Amino acid sequence: MGTELLRVARKHSKSLSTRASVTYWSLLSQLYHAHKTTCQISGLGPVIRSQDFDKALDLADSWSSQSYTTAYEHYVRNQFAYLIKKYVLPSRYNPEDNAIRKFKSAEYSCSITNDRFRSWCLDTDYGTSPTRIKYNVLLKRMRSFITYVLGGELPLDSILANVGFGPGASLGVSGRATNAMRKLMANELTVSPRAATYLAAAVSRNLWLRRKFSPDLDGHSSGLPDFWFKAINQTASYVRYNKIAFVPKTAKVLRTIAIEPSGNSLLQKGADLVMRQRLLRVGIDLSCQKRNQEFARLGSLSTGQIATIDLSSASDSVATEVVRSLFPDAWFAFLNAIRSETYVLNGEHHKYHKFSSMGNGTTFPIETLIFVAACHAVGCGVPGKDFTVYGDDIAIPVGKSRELLRLLRILGFRTNLDKTFVTGPFRESCGEDWFGGVSVRPFVFDYALDSVENIFKFLNQTRDRTLWVDFFEPVRDFVLRLLPVKLRFYRPFKGNVESAITSVGDEHLSCSYVKYLGMGTYSWTELTSKIREDSRYVQSKDSSSLKEPDHFVFWYGVHTLTSGINTITTRRLSRRKGTLFRDPWFSLRNCSITSVTKQSGSGADSNSLPRPVLSLDGRANSIFD
Repeated sequence: MGTELLRVARKHSKSLSTRASVTYWSLLSQLYHAHKTTCQISGLGPVIRSQDFDKALDLADSWSSQSYTTAYEHYVRNQFAYLIKKYVLPSRYNPEDNAIRKFKSAEYSCSITNDRFRSWCLDTDYGTSPTRIKYNVLLKRMRSFITYVLGGELPLDSILANVGFGPGASLGVSGRATNAMRKLMANELTVSPRAATYLAAAVSRNLWLRRKFSPDLDGHSSGLPDFWFKAINQTASYVRYNKIAFVPKTAKVLRTIAIEPSGNSLLQKGADLVMRQRLLRVGIDLSCQKRNQEFARLGSLSTGQIATIDLSSASDSVATEVVRSLFPDAWFAFLNAIRSETYVLNGEHHKYHKFSSMGNGTTFPIETLIFVAACHAVGCGVPGKDFTVYGDDIAIPVGKSRELLRLLRILGFRTNLDKTFVTGPFRESCGEDWFGGVSVRPFVFDYALDSVENIFKFLNQTRDRTLWVDFFEPVRDFVLRLLPVKLRFYRPFKGNVESAITSVGDEHLSCSYVKYLGMGTYSWTELTSKIREDSRYVQSKDSSSLKEPDHFVFWYGVHTLTSGINTITTRRLSRRKGTLFRDPWFSLRNCSITSVTKQSGSGADSNSLPRPVLSLDGRANSIFD
């Protein structure tokens, strides 16, 4: 049964994929006709009839930049905008070219900022210009605050004790197999020359890194960094660059990231963790966005005095000389050593004008710290209490917004006027939109209805919020009919959004795959996706089946270097069908195995639970069986 349903699901997904574009325009058309009488969206009708995606994108941008008088009007217009600008169809816009232009523009801006700061010595009264003197004072305040947060001395031991691997690609380890085991076992480690000494120090302090470079099995041949530096020299590949890559953002532009050398990434993770810890001590928690979201809600109220500020390409606009001027010397020297000096774009090498790119593990805490220091310098108050910062999302008292924006301009940052709100009833920060205290965050439609899983995902996600339910209810039956009855899997309570349709009320009782087992317990059928493990490192009962016998020992090291476990005695394994299954650190990226499975559980959200009856053998059955 499960195999047959899976075959049907795969065949139907192919059919959905071939007509995904038609489905999209039909969905947009039905939503337009359902809402055109309640909100002024007349310009959308001709665009839908002509299926002109270029005009649709232009219209979406105009709606996003407008001001509205009611929360409902704001939501409806922006929801239509998000249905268009996050969806990707062929248009006159080239997203990758736009991303490259945006990246180069930020680089040029950083070069101008670098020139300005090279001629601006903070330790002297450079010139008599009142403007220069004023900002010299503010920049000194920023530097004092950053020194207070980080400390004048570099906590190298703490940084090296927290080095580790992330899940993404690095130079030398790319494709789908970017798990930590691949990085630890890579034949060639990539590292920049200036970072090699710090990498040797990290190796000398970490058993699992010593095992990689040590000629003996225990990794205890020497504890001296010089020994490990020589070992690294023999196996590492020295590179001075990172590689520019692109990931989805909107239909008009991609997001630019950089793939770092693996040795640099290892060190950057340690610095990132320590900087986050020190920011937390002054009230800035980079593990949670709720504080920013609450500040945005308060700012949207009629009595709110909070402005939300967003910056254009903030992560790409942190100029090198700004960091040199503001950070303690020891910190700057270390961060400068573990970053990439140049980048490769379209096969050409270029020197960075920015300090660190998106992809560098230290970029996020560095930009956050700079913005927190700027807020402090202009007198915004106590971090986390009077103002808050999360990356480039800034929430500050309205009265300080003008002065802060001027200081940020001196630092080389450009304000994103479309997403900066100082007056009016709307505020936006960290993925939450508020209009007069009402959440008006649109549903982000950034995938096509081109598979059974995506149909489930759409039907589930559009019921997460009340406004979404009201807006998408007119097309719910249309989307549901895209699935044949045989593939309409319902489940009685929440689970993976892509595996089945979460029932509302008693919807699940009409599904033939759902069985009531009594005592509030159900069984149901759903599509189950499991991560596909890297077969190179799956350990069977017979450990000799490994291609390299020593790999299993390194399993502990991977957990240590990914903050999974710290000791061998606390390892976690589960045995199924003779195989020891690993966690995501041993999986393939964006690769899963799908199957149709039976699930069971209790706690269903039902308005009318069926009455259980006893069968002749004494088992509880549903009256609907």
